[in-house]
Amino acid sequence: MRGAEMRRQNDMTTIPVADPPTGPPRRAGLLNEIGILREPLRLAARTPSLVRAPRGDGRLTITIPGWYAPESSLAPIRRFLGRTGHDARSWGLGVIKNDIETARTRCVDRLDRLVAAGARPANLVGWSLGGVIARETARERPDLVHRVVTFGTPAIGGPTYT
Repeated sequence: MRGAEMRRQNDMTTIPVADPPTGPPRRAGLLNEIGILREPLRLAARTPSLVRAPRGDGRLTITIPGWYAPESSLAPIRRFLGRTGHDARSWGLGVIKNDIETARTRCVDRLDRLVAAGARPANLVGWSLGGVIARETARERPDLVHRVVTFGTPAIGGPTYT
């Protein structure tokens, strides 16, 4: 990375830190943003493989949204999971703001109550910072978690590196 700093983590890993933006986005970058318009066509093209997706066994599956994202942002994923045999639910704790430790603690408490009612460990599906919370929840209480699935979540580091 040209001109970027390098930050050390645990004396084992070097994490690049990007330079802050110096002006408006480039025109090529803006044109890439327009690419979102083709996403419905890409989804329609993937429908045959989505129809053949593996089926769930009714296990509780909780979705955890990203930073400042509303719970409704994961509604399409919950609908898909529900159609494929999962008991898909939102985490029910609202928007994740800046206090990540509190969000994780609340997630563990809610998961504890839900699993106690259903008697089987749950799947956690987290997007971005929600994936960090899902991973940390599983780390703290592996007895409550069957599987963790994350997308758009950093693989290295904690909430600081999201």
